[in-house]
Amino acid sequence: LNKTTVALFPNPAGNSLTIATNAAAGSKVVFVNLLGQAVKTIAITSKEQRVDVSDLKNGVYVYELLNREGVRENSGRIVINK
Repeated sequence: LNKTTVALFPNPAGNSLTIATNAAAGSKVVFVNLLGQAVKTIAITSKEQRVDVSDLKNGVYVYELLNREGVRENSGRIVINK
């Protein structure tokens, strides 16, 4: 069984970060704050893409990689520190 991988870097990130994943197009990465609220969603369009996160406040976020059906395939934590 092939595991879908995702990496966000740098960590901690400032105003932008890179998402590297082997997920299929149509997948998405959702940023969730520590209150459990989804605060940003990024559509996966390539194996490696640069993302503007300047709208996120400083803090710790959980990121979840969801496939096209909305099933969580991977997750992790990212720190935003500008």
